Amino acid sequence: MCIAILNTTGTLDFELFINCWENNPDGAGMAYVLNNEVVIQKEMDSVEDFYINYCDIREQTELPMIVHFRVATSGIIDEANCHPFEVFPGLAVAHNGILNHIDPTPGISDTRVFNEQILSRLPRDFMYNEGISQLLSVFLEDSKMVFIDKFGMFNIINEHLGHWDEKRLNWFSNYSYLQSQCYTFPKKTQLPLSKQYNKRQMEYCEGCDTYVDFAKMDYSRAFGVSLCRNCLEWYDDYTVHH
Repeated sequence: MCIAILNTTGTLDFELFINCWENNPDGAGMAYVLNNEVVIQKEMDSVEDFYINYCDIREQTELPMIVHFRVATSGIIDEANCHPFEVFPGLAVAHNGILNHIDPTPGISDTRVFNEQILSRLPRDFMYNEGISQLLSVFLEDSKMVFIDKFGMFNIINEHLGHWDEKRLNWFSNYSYLQSQCYTFPKKTQLPLSKQYNKRQMEYCEGCDTYVDFAKMDYSRAFGVSLCRNCLEWYDDYTVHH
């Protein structure tokens, strides 16, 4: 289901990029501000090239930027479906999750459809409108979206469903930037959007971004989210040793 990262300042390390790429292997992208414009770059083939470009950008600007790594839960795997997306000139968006109320469109991801049919038709200043942000939060349910504009201003919808690092320099939509030793993303076996998960039996794991049998989920007080038992065991062990 992807990971969206808001990198407010400083440079993320290469190991984090490798972890994100391996856990979210269907393309990556970034949106950043340069010369009062929002620029979007995408990479489908090489995490090394993606990181080199990212570091070059970080040398040119210290303004906040979005970094996104994709798992294709809907739509084909190609650059057009890769995040971030331009909402309109001067505003970009990246998404983590599944949009349950968007009708499946052959070959096109749910986020891309939502951006083209909904976000791009909103008022140009909607990112600063608290009422619209609240409406988006309700529509997104357990999804998260992050916006950035040409001034380096940002807005995170459902920010509380992700987390900040200790210095509050980077916001992560889930924990798939950590090295994974306990799970793989079952994208080949995920249900199509036309056959949604029965949420009375399944619960969303914030660690591996999958739906898991409710009986196999536990609430982590340390992280403040529900995790499957595999993720909970691994993250607890990671915390102890780091």
